[in-house]
Amino acid sequence: EVVIIDNLTSGRTTNLNPRARFIEKDINDDSIHEFFLNEKFDIVCHQAAQVDVRVSVEDPRFDAGINVLGSLNIYEACKNSGVKKIIFASSGGAVYGEQETFPASEDHPTNPCSPYGITKLLNEKPDIAGIAMPNMPSGSPGMPGTKSGPFVIYAVGHDGSTKEFMRI
Repeated sequence: EVVIIDNLTSGRTTNLNPRARFIEKDINDDSIHEFFLNEKFDIVCHQAAQVDVRVSVEDPRFDAGINVLGSLNIYEACKNSGVKKIIFASSGGAVYGEQETFPASEDHPTNPCSPYGITKLLNEKPDIAGIAMPNMPSGSPGMPGTKSGPFVIYAVGHDGSTKEFMRI
């Protein structure tokens, strides 16, 4: 069963696959922990984020509140509920900053130029900020993780909403 958690800040229920169960909830909500314990998820695909680079520059605290603290809330809930794997949707390029080569490979040097890029990099490499936990998506001991560039796994509409995710 696929369960989708979203606070609908920028998403719409009309974009959801009707076969998925939808729960309206914010990733910063502490009730996420109990929800994860009750659901006993095997895999979590973490797509939630504040994705507007302009917003991140205008209000970096707001950006970090979602992209760092909200993500930590998800990771802690995963760790405490026995989730076996996290798939984290990173950025399609914001973590690289000004690219040295095109296209950028996954081992391209990272040099984010915006608060958004920094928050995405923190999720990829939490040890650089001293926030590493065994359940972070870097694949550190205790919880295997996978990073994916969202340009690979979903298409974004002109309004920023996800139109299709991993058609199976």
